[in-house]
Amino acid sequence: MFGAALANPTTLFGGRQHLHRPYNNGVRELVVTDVTKPRGHVHRHHAPGADTVQIFAPVLQGNLAVALGSADGFTASGGFEGSPLTTTWLGNLVLTTFNIANPRSPSILASIVLPYTNYSAGPAIQIGVNLSLFAGAVDSSGNNLVLLIDTTNPLIPWSLLTPCPPA
Repeated sequence: MFGAALANPTTLFGGRQHLHRPYNNGVRELVVTDVTKPRGHVHRHHAPGADTVQIFAPVLQGNLAVALGSADGFTASGGFEGSPLTTTWLGNLVLTTFNIANPRSPSILASIVLPYTNYSAGPAIQIGVNLSLFAGAVDSSGNNLVLLIDTTNPLIPWSLLTPCPPA
């Protein structure tokens, strides 16, 4: 699980990869969970399409969820005997918008592969109406970026995609 967001008092969305080994062979999922059940009732919602292997924590904006994902999986090393765990994401970022008007049955509105990679599933926050910031992106020159996503038209959210190098 790569992060979660509460859609309403009874529904939690989680971004994840339905894992098939090796780590770069999986299917993206937006996991829908009923949090009113003692053990949680999970509805696994497979987001269709072969362009994303993982989905990270979504940002929720009314009836819209916006999420970044990785196109080609990851490798992991370390994490043993006190060494830090290092995760390297292999593919380009993929921006996906979901219609969550019916939160128990979200549907994809748009999904596009971006010209950026990522080094971490960085923080994602809504900063205004139809505006979200996603940290953790890297351009082709290795520069760290914060991506400003404008979802005024959720069918073409990448039209106003702006890389913002950190100050």
